[in-house]
Amino acid sequence: MFETRLRYTAISLAYQICGAVAGGLTPLIGTMLAHKFTGQWWPMALFYSLIAGISLVCVLSLARRHASAHRAELARA
Repeated sequence: MFETRLRYTAISLAYQICGAVAGGLTPLIGTMLAHKFTGQWWPMALFYSLIAGISLVCVLSLARRHASAHRAELARA
């Protein structure tokens, strides 16, 4: 659909921005929670479980989308 150079630039840019935002904010939020809820483990466990749940939903939706695109491609052939 798009030329290779543009496609890889967009993918790399999205990956790097998401990595910087998530990778930079996650420890910051964890530190903030640790200071606010001193001696309690559940706020950080809840936060990291939420992040893991979001990641799982994204991976499953990508797998479903890939499978449906593959079936559509096979139907065209």
